Amino acid sequence: MATKRTKKRKPNSGSPITEMRVPPAPGQVAVAQARQTPKEESDRWWREVVESIVVAIILALLFRAFEAEAFVIPTGSMAPTLQGKHHDISCEKCGYQYRIGASSQTVSQSNCPMCQYTNLIRVDKANHGAFSGDRILVNKFLYQFKDPKRWDVIVFKFPGNAKQNYIKRLVGLPGETIRIWHGDLYARESDDENFEILRKSANKMKALLHCVHDTKYVPEEYVQAQWPQRWKNDAADKRWQTGADLQSFQLEPTEQTAWLRYQHEIPNPIYGGARGVDDWKFLEKGESPPGADSRHGQLITDHYAYNDRGGQRFLMDHPSAEAHWVGDLAMECYVTVRGNTGELSLDLVEGGRHLSCTIDVSNGQAVLSLSGGAEPFADIDSGAEAAELTAQTKVQGAGKYRLMFANVDDQLRLWVNGRLVQFESGGEPHEATFRSPSDLAPRWSPEDAGDLLPAGIGGRGLSLNVTRLRVLRDVYYIAARGQSRLSRYPDNGTLDFDLVSDGRTIRDVDIRRSLGDPSSWDISPYFSARHASEFQLGPDQFFVLGDNSPQSKDARLWHGQEPSHFYDKAINVNPYVTRDMLIGKAFFVYWPHPWRLGTKTLPIVPNVKRMGRIK
Repeated sequence: MATKRTKKRKPNSGSPITEMRVPPAPGQVAVAQARQTPKEESDRWWREVVESIVVAIILALLFRAFEAEAFVIPTGSMAPTLQGKHHDISCEKCGYQYRIGASSQTVSQSNCPMCQYTNLIRVDKANHGAFSGDRILVNKFLYQFKDPKRWDVIVFKFPGNAKQNYIKRLVGLPGETIRIWHGDLYARESDDENFEILRKSANKMKALLHCVHDTKYVPEEYVQAQWPQRWKNDAADKRWQTGADLQSFQLEPTEQTAWLRYQHEIPNPIYGGARGVDDWKFLEKGESPPGADSRHGQLITDHYAYNDRGGQRFLMDHPSAEAHWVGDLAMECYVTVRGNTGELSLDLVEGGRHLSCTIDVSNGQAVLSLSGGAEPFADIDSGAEAAELTAQTKVQGAGKYRLMFANVDDQLRLWVNGRLVQFESGGEPHEATFRSPSDLAPRWSPEDAGDLLPAGIGGRGLSLNVTRLRVLRDVYYIAARGQSRLSRYPDNGTLDFDLVSDGRTIRDVDIRRSLGDPSSWDISPYFSARHASEFQLGPDQFFVLGDNSPQSKDARLWHGQEPSHFYDKAINVNPYVTRDMLIGKAFFVYWPHPWRLGTKTLPIVPNVKRMGRIK
């Protein structure tokens, strides 16, 4: 494949991508069909060889120019969708495999996103060394005949340097005004219209989810030290029973729905935190950390494992980095139903609202509701409202089922055994869409824990066994504009160290504390201080963002006069990509890094799991 690359450039937090030169394939040498003298035969043979090579070169150049071209990703602004130079880490305690970026600085250790253990990057482990980025194929022909689609991953010439190729996700189309607000994207085509949330397709949505918790990865230290369980009974009668390995849960038939709910309680890693205690020092000795029994969890935030550099005390130096509350969540699990009657329920909470799905296992009918029917669903096209939606599913009678329930972009979705369920209202298909209030913020009360317990599974009148419970979050787009220093400052788009709301200063340390103090959510100015950033597009102008929002040099930051750590010099570039700058659509990761054996890289051992279509 690639034998030569263009001149290397200094990596940065954007996603410039390096073009890879593709050598021509050897031509087929024709065999002489007529009897010739040895000299004539030799001359003909060489002529055909030369002609075949020339034709092959021309075809390769035409293919490269008009069809597909190979590129390599040097940085992590599109992580985890696309990997730049990075480390592959396998947690020493729970076994979870994850990646951290290595394109901008030397990394010595990082914190596991599942158990928060601080893993050292060891030079004696071959696969702990830095790996090169993904190698991808780009279709350069597609946009000659059709317009780019929203959510495409596109390659284009950087407006500030036409010699530099960039790769981002296209989110804004010509003529639109794009708004970034509360982590979501909105658009309108004229000032007379209201902003409408931009919803991802089901496949795109699943591809952009980040795993927050997985019961498959529970360290033995959790079991020995009796670390507080993340999944716990919602009531005091302990109707759900937890397996000794903390990975399975059982329920016997009950008259009322019994709930098992998720609490986001994670150990404090080596850099301390609001409590200032390194929990793993106790866990490794088989001891429960001080005050562990009285902890009540915290909000789920936009933490990116790819950006975690715990060994450099990242969050102590940047206390409000990745401290944005994410309310768009999904849950996934394997459920074994014993019995032919009863109800199986799934529940997600956002802003204190319960977004629920109840399945009658006697007939497989599923019912969706918002706050028990108190809030309506709204049809995308007509706006017609419905108190509840229904669908027919395969969850009928005893059996084992894989379920996934998601609340992303003001839309509920349910998958059963990997198949998306289509809901209806009055016999007509409905996309299970709704509208969130403008003052959306986390809620808690002594009567209802709300966003403190944001996901749950329940059962009534049937026996259940649940395994492989996972909690995932949606990508959160930070509402920055211009030269905002994303890795240090929260969702305010300014260079001020503190947020200011109604004349009150919000310190970084208060932001961190408020995430774990539910009694402060109703009065904290942090949530009301979140603002929106808007970008207006003209004809043939496109707005692009990176999937790794805290560390992406994308269109949000292209306009500004002050130099920052994102740039070598001050620039002033319009926050959009014009049509003539488009190169093509990235569509396939054809060669992730190969695995190492011993101290050498073996190209014959590819990282097969990373190969595939780019979503």
